[in-house]
Amino acid sequence: MSQLANKLLELSILISKPYLILIYLFGLFGNIFNIIVFCRYSMRLNSCSWYFLTTSLFHIIILTVGCLIRIINYYLGYDISIIGLAFCKFRAYMVVVGYVLSRYFLCLISIDRWMITSKNVSIRRQCTQKQAQLVIIISIIFWFLIEIFIPIGFNIQGNNCVPSTDLFYLFMYRIIDLLCTLFPFFILIIFSFLTLHNILKRRIIPNDGHTLATISASRNNNHQNKASIVKRVFQENNRHYRKYTYKDYHLIRLCFSQVIVFIILNIPGALFSLYMFITRTNIKTIDHLTIDSFLNIIATNLAYTHCALTFYLYTLTSKEFRKQCFLTIHYIQRRFIIRFQ
Repeated sequence: MSQLANKLLELSILISKPYLILIYLFGLFGNIFNIIVFCRYSMRLNSCSWYFLTTSLFHIIILTVGCLIRIINYYLGYDISIIGLAFCKFRAYMVVVGYVLSRYFLCLISIDRWMITSKNVSIRRQCTQKQAQLVIIISIIFWFLIEIFIPIGFNIQGNNCVPSTDLFYLFMYRIIDLLCTLFPFFILIIFSFLTLHNILKRRIIPNDGHTLATISASRNNNHQNKASIVKRVFQENNRHYRKYTYKDYHLIRLCFSQVIVFIILNIPGALFSLYMFITRTNIKTIDHLTIDSFLNIIATNLAYTHCALTFYLYTLTSKEFRKQCFLTIHYIQRRFIIRFQ
């Protein structure tokens, strides 16, 4: 191993040891609080909140199964994922599925925000609590089945839990990794721009009801009849149109901020996946493998960072989320006082 490669390895461990501890602690607290806030009754009524809630749950899984075990490895010098073949396979399976589902639900958040701002009534009608719950259940089952081949190829070699070197398995592993890493970028960018377009063009509220109310009212000079007609028209509209609410506006802000941070922090991982796919058949020296390991550690740490920052990002960008946080804290305080009085 060259001096440069040796220095890179030492540097990656030196930086990762304190950094990952902070990321894990802040991330665990933040995502647990996310779940508590989005479980509030006022938030659960919104379809997008269910996607935020589920994303936070899988972030906890990633941080616990991935980040925590890596921290233990750095400090104890022993990879606990090799204590048994079953645990080796389980960890690899949960980390991969956790990453895929967290990115997939972020895409669903962007799609949901585009749907709620759409001018098409039938599209807006799909943004319901029950629809979101159904999509979440089907998505989790689907991706757990799709990724079932991941643990099959993982084995313990020496002191590491690594994927099989079989060419077919390695090709499938890299292609799935590449697709699940790059594809979300396109989905997020496309639907974020479409949502922004809907908002800027003010296509959120349909004009049909307003037009009908104006025509009907112009035929009657009686102010009282006019008011009753307008009221009746808007009551009819409320039955058919999914309203764009104040919470929807703030959930769109959460969506935009999370998309921006996700792209910034996950671009290195996407580029690394592309690089590993291109060079999968190359014969690499020990120095080359060490450099690859250093780049992988940096990309992984940034991915963990995204999983840990969501709560603090939501708090900074949304007044409504801060309000729900304060209400949650006050509720916990009241429950605590009542319990110990």
